[in-house]
Amino acid sequence: MNKILYLLLVLCVFSSCDQDFEEVFDKNPTERKNEAKAELTNVLANAEHGWKTILVVGDKVKAGDFFLFDFVPVEGQNNGEVTVANPFDSSTSEFEIRSENGTVLSFNSWNEVFYWLVTPNGWEPGGVGSDLEFVYVKEENGKLFFRGKAKDIEMVLEPATAEDWDTTAIQEQFANFRARFNTNFTGIRLTKGMGATEETPFVSVFFDAFISNSSLGFPEKKDFFYGIKYWTGEKRHETAEASFVFTKDGIVLANPLVIEGDTLSKLTYNADLDTWEVADEGLEGEVVSSDLPIHSHPNATDYLFEVLKTTYNKSWYFSPWSDSWSGKFTEILGPIYDGPVVNYVQLGAEYTSPEGEVYGPGILLKGSVWGTSAYLPVEVIKNGESEFRLEWTGEIISDIEGVEDFINTDANMKQILEMLFNETGWSLALDIFEYPDGSKIYDYEMYYMPDPSYRFYASF
Repeated sequence: MNKILYLLLVLCVFSSCDQDFEEVFDKNPTERKNEAKAELTNVLANAEHGWKTILVVGDKVKAGDFFLFDFVPVEGQNNGEVTVANPFDSSTSEFEIRSENGTVLSFNSWNEVFYWLVTPNGWEPGGVGSDLEFVYVKEENGKLFFRGKAKDIEMVLEPATAEDWDTTAIQEQFANFRARFNTNFTGIRLTKGMGATEETPFVSVFFDAFISNSSLGFPEKKDFFYGIKYWTGEKRHETAEASFVFTKDGIVLANPLVIEGDTLSKLTYNADLDTWEVADEGLEGEVVSSDLPIHSHPNATDYLFEVLKTTYNKSWYFSPWSDSWSGKFTEILGPIYDGPVVNYVQLGAEYTSPEGEVYGPGILLKGSVWGTSAYLPVEVIKNGESEFRLEWTGEIISDIEGVEDFINTDANMKQILEMLFNETGWSLALDIFEYPDGSKIYDYEMYYMPDPSYRFYASF
């Protein structure tokens, strides 16, 4: 009897559960999947002005863009066309909503604007790290959250406005910002945050990203990628290469600079002052540009003459053959070196005469006749940690025949000496690269301050 009652109770429970199951899940799995696809399709298509996002991806290289989307599905289907725009271009391709471990938004045909973040290149065979398929996660406060199907990235779409699609202002600000790079140095000077003060600002310097300077990378994106170098004391640091993201609210740095708990990630344009200012909380600063070095490296002048003493000739040889080493100076040095009197001009830290007498800094001229030289002794007058001028202080020490007449009459020789001994001086940019074995490489650029388009470069 008890067994019969137990069986009746079990049957009753299962009958009740089955009824509840049918009430809760009144559609089969296929119907529920189709409903989810249709619902996401409608949400994407019914936004009056489409959707927008800032998408930043990548690990070794950080890259991102500001995207706008306008989805137009085929009537009654979960696929169709999508127009994707960034501030500079737009492209129309196909999209599809399908079920595959969730409801998936797929950009399933080539899109010139959107695909650049996944396009393979010589340095990133899988692209910089974006995805073409995104699993729908949730809707929250009007925003749609997606997760990359193959890559662990987040894409958040929020409703766009009609004004968002007019990117003229972004293009104008892009041109304004890039014009700041028409100088030898462009960077950010902070007067608050990252340990900076008005008296001791923190300076970081942009450098050209290799990934956009190489035909194997993104040469068409040259104006969009950057790297940042900065210094703590004398130690040089360098960020991973990344892209600027240009938006209506300013510029987002795809790879923010984080130091001492402060984050530098946003720049905004101040039209009244025509300046680009740091927009992060707790930081004050702006973008600075100059043809002269904007970072004053501690002891740059002292190190120069100490390092020169360790070289074979104890001097900096001014090459006439390479623009990368001597720039516009090649136009002056070339005719001198081709002449009959002097073959080389060098900045010396120390000179030993044929008689064995040792002299301090000077300008060393190597004669066309092997083994002959002339030395013009100088005093190095420091104008700052990374600025100095040279003052000719004594008689020429020489065994080059006719060198004094050559110095006084040859136009190119006179010009180079006038520039070397100019009263304003020289400004140094220094990068020190330290290797695990303790060895160091000193990269110097020496800028002629009256006209910084003239500069020498050397690595010691």
